[in-house]
Amino acid sequence: MSTSSGRFSPNSFQYNGRVALAFVPSLVVLGGLAGKFVVGTLMVGAMVAYISDMLRWREAAIGSIWFTLVVSNLGFLIGSSLQADRPLLLSLGMIGVVGATLMITGIWATVQFKWIQLKHPAVVIALERLLMVACLPVGLVVQTLGVAGAVGLGNAPFFMMAMGCILYYLCMVPLPSSFQRGRVSSIGGASRSTSHLQGRLDGLIASITITFLPGFVYFVSHFDIIFESEHFWSLALLWSTPVLFICALPEGLWWISERPQGQHAFRVILIAVSGIVAIAGLEFRVIFHSFGQYIPMTPPWSWLLVGAFMYMKAAIVGAHFAGLLNSQAGFIFGGGALIVAAGAGGVVAGLPLPLMPCPLIGAAGMALYYDSRQLRDYVVFLAGTAAAAIYLFYQHFWFLEVSVGGVSVRGICQLAIAALVVSLIVPGIVLSGVGDGVVKIGLEAFLLIQGLVLSLLEERLYAGEHDEGDVIYPAYLVLFTSILGVGIARRLEEMEYINSMCAYILQCMYIAKLPMLLLPEASLVVPAFAVALAVSPPYLLLKAEAGGRQPRLHPWQGVVLVAAVVFSMTLARFAIFDIIQEFVSPHPPEGLLFGALLISIAAGSMPMVFRCYPNSQAARRSLILVTAAGVLLCVLRPPFPITGGSKCPQLPFGFCPRLWDERHVPGHEMDDVEIYGLGLARREHWPMWMIVVALMMGLAAATSGIPVHRSVKTRLGYAAVGGLSAGAYLALEFFPGQPPLQILVLIATLLACAFLVLLQKPAEMGGSSWMPILAALWGVLLPITMFIQSETPIPELSRDMQRLYPDGPRQVQNERRMAGRAALLAIYAAQSLLLAFALKLKVSNALRSNGAAAPQSRALGGGNGLTYGGNASWRAMCGPGGFSVLFGSMIPPKVLDRIGRMTKMDGAAGLMLRRLSAEGLGWVPTVGNLMTIASFSICMILNLYFTGGGPEAAFVLVPILLLLNQDPLLLPGLTERQRYFPPYLALVGYLWMLGLWSLAQAGIFHPEVYLAPTDSAWWYLLRNAVMMLVTLPNLVSFLGFLWSQKLKSDATLLIATPLNVLPLAFSELTAIKLIGLAGGAGAIIEFFSMRHIQRIGMRLI
Repeated sequence: MSTSSGRFSPNSFQYNGRVALAFVPSLVVLGGLAGKFVVGTLMVGAMVAYISDMLRWREAAIGSIWFTLVVSNLGFLIGSSLQADRPLLLSLGMIGVVGATLMITGIWATVQFKWIQLKHPAVVIALERLLMVACLPVGLVVQTLGVAGAVGLGNAPFFMMAMGCILYYLCMVPLPSSFQRGRVSSIGGASRSTSHLQGRLDGLIASITITFLPGFVYFVSHFDIIFESEHFWSLALLWSTPVLFICALPEGLWWISERPQGQHAFRVILIAVSGIVAIAGLEFRVIFHSFGQYIPMTPPWSWLLVGAFMYMKAAIVGAHFAGLLNSQAGFIFGGGALIVAAGAGGVVAGLPLPLMPCPLIGAAGMALYYDSRQLRDYVVFLAGTAAAAIYLFYQHFWFLEVSVGGVSVRGICQLAIAALVVSLIVPGIVLSGVGDGVVKIGLEAFLLIQGLVLSLLEERLYAGEHDEGDVIYPAYLVLFTSILGVGIARRLEEMEYINSMCAYILQCMYIAKLPMLLLPEASLVVPAFAVALAVSPPYLLLKAEAGGRQPRLHPWQGVVLVAAVVFSMTLARFAIFDIIQEFVSPHPPEGLLFGALLISIAAGSMPMVFRCYPNSQAARRSLILVTAAGVLLCVLRPPFPITGGSKCPQLPFGFCPRLWDERHVPGHEMDDVEIYGLGLARREHWPMWMIVVALMMGLAAATSGIPVHRSVKTRLGYAAVGGLSAGAYLALEFFPGQPPLQILVLIATLLACAFLVLLQKPAEMGGSSWMPILAALWGVLLPITMFIQSETPIPELSRDMQRLYPDGPRQVQNERRMAGRAALLAIYAAQSLLLAFALKLKVSNALRSNGAAAPQSRALGGGNGLTYGGNASWRAMCGPGGFSVLFGSMIPPKVLDRIGRMTKMDGAAGLMLRRLSAEGLGWVPTVGNLMTIASFSICMILNLYFTGGGPEAAFVLVPILLLLNQDPLLLPGLTERQRYFPPYLALVGYLWMLGLWSLAQAGIFHPEVYLAPTDSAWWYLLRNAVMMLVTLPNLVSFLGFLWSQKLKSDATLLIATPLNVLPLAFSELTAIKLIGLAGGAGAIIEFFSMRHIQRIGMRLI
């Protein structure tokens, strides 16, 4: 395909890493804002989408992604509407931000699908541009919300400024499209490269956003005190730093002009102005605000000396990048300025006169080193700088007798001096260009020591606080040093100063510092380092093969990496416990913890699977199963055995062979009544493990590498284990101590599972003959089970349990029996609904099928037509062979002929029955209707038991009737166009029956209970009866429309519809009010449906 800007080429999206840095933190913040429901929905939806994509269900994968995002957005909307204390504008803003984040996440997922790229290339190009352009504003706002919640709104603008600069570099520098190739013509016949994803207007808007938005947020949050000196210089720093950053980028001002001369001049002016303002802001906002107590001089001399120090340093840096120091005059200027700046810095720092030569000697050494690149000159700089730094630590901190993060201040000073010295040594070795092997090994050793010392130092400083509660070491320094360390390690590896192993360890070390930002007091650096070492080799250690191909590993190497991930996650289990305890549950149960451990193992294995085994179905399947097991354990939380206690033995290196220790004791799942009751024996829900096994078997069958859809034996095996597990859960959990009921429930569940499996491929293993028998046995078990449940004695309660019930023993016995009956009905309602849904899918597939009927259909149909009548109709419904033929032959032919004439089916329904009959499934529509009616009836009985017949439940239950089919026996006239007639009829009928019963109860049988003494029963009956009658016109009209789809005059609707408001205003009964709502809703739907039909008709004409 060709476009105006180049040739479209389906390809992988090239900027996943950039978008991930913008939106993965945003999704984490969104999870904290939205709550557990949204987080759970996103996790389950992601797992379903991944499974669907692995099974190559393309539409299901993308549909599940967008459905998950829509449900998550609705969940956040509902949660926000419940928080009445939140201001309206803030709620609307958060709703918009969350919706935009979820929408951009959906777009990010959409552009990954190749089939969408092939089918809608123009849409994919537009989505790619929208995705990259939206990363900066949406990611910046959402992440700022998270930062504001962590560090407060006062400090959030500074983090916002830093994040804005990072996002500008990632997403707003000019990038080529991932899906457009070639060159396009420009004016004059010349050609240029494919156009950028971003337009100039996008670049301008992004620059304005990161320049002014942080300052605007700071201005609004400090409006009352904005004219104070501290806040004035904060604004100056917030507005100048982004400008300086944009100008410093090589392509930061690409959106201004294509002429290099114009860009260069504008860049130089902006750098000069913004640099002057930024240095002034840094001087007064940072140095004097945070370190003013260490400056012995008083203003204005302190201002002048600090300003001279900073501006001279800035002038030297600017002259270096401008190339002005290469000449002799430039070198003399740079060296003199450096010495003067060092002298000013020594005076400001309060160095005594004997030590004043130290910074001057250091500055002279640096000036000489800049010209000679000799290591001996760098040693002079190192000695002078280290001496001055050691004195400052000794003078200001060495004498303090306090501890920070469990370490004395003197120990902190020693670590800081060691980190400083190593940090000064490393640049000299690198910049000197010494390539000797021994020196290279020494450089690697110094880098590793530097990373280790810096990690330990920052962990202690970040965890410690002043007595006033101020943080000693700010979070942005941890973030800055981590990013800087990773960047330096990668750069040194590219320049071949260090080998890949050293770079890999260094990057893991600096990445492991980031978890301390979550829980400073939990000491997460060491376990995070172990996890990083095990997880990151596919990306940090293994390099791409020749031709850009992904690295490949032998299976045993993959097993070793997985074992390393499992071992590292096991070592980090206490860190996982601390994180869950802090952010999820203060006393997490063992199921949640073990599930989180499995999810962490799966997440740690993802880089290896995606990079090294991208086409391995076994690896992906294992990943899915482990993730699913973890999610199920987190959601269901089955109990774990308690053996051995939690006390760890004394082993070297603090190794603990137990899953938890005495500091990390999980909760044990039990009933609330056992928690709050006294003297009760433990009752743990061990059958919950059966649900886990059943769901895992279903997932294993869905993702199996064995062709399950071709093997009935394999399907039956999976169904047997899954059905046995599900039945065991239902039997053991709801009917403890009642073996007859447990056996019957288990048999019913197994029959239902076998029926569902055989329904998929009925022609194999005689499934069409066995399924009617299975359905009949399942149906017969219901009355048998109900009878046995009513006659089987209920196990006696223990004496401790009996004391919790204030009622008499007989009443308690009746309540327990009714609860058991309700549980039994609920089990059969769920199973019948599942069977009805499966049968509905079978009928729908037959209706949509375009294949030719089987050869047997001609004999079954009695000719070439689509009309079924006489004996053949009934035999077609029964199907050929086995039990069905025997059952059909037992009925007299005259009865069959009469039934066939009554159940004549034409058109699509006749063709559907013909196709089903070719497989021996002509009975499927009728059995599906029986299952649907049974499920609906049982649910209505349960509604009567639990809510006393509440009218609201009807709106939830009547959609079950959408599973009804047109069949030759029960509903021969119900076509697909009339499928909404039964649910609405059932809704209206139930509400009318409930309304009449409520009227009879209040007005005739028990008026003294429902009416006030001053109310007249006859007036009450008359008024509510009239309110019911006024809804009849709309109800009857809409029912007729649903059945016939015939148009009616608008005047009838306009006259009758307002009457539905009367029950809402003048009736006291909920059922009658809901009748009015149902009538009004039906009238509105009928009106717009008729308009739609009229528009379609006019188009056809």
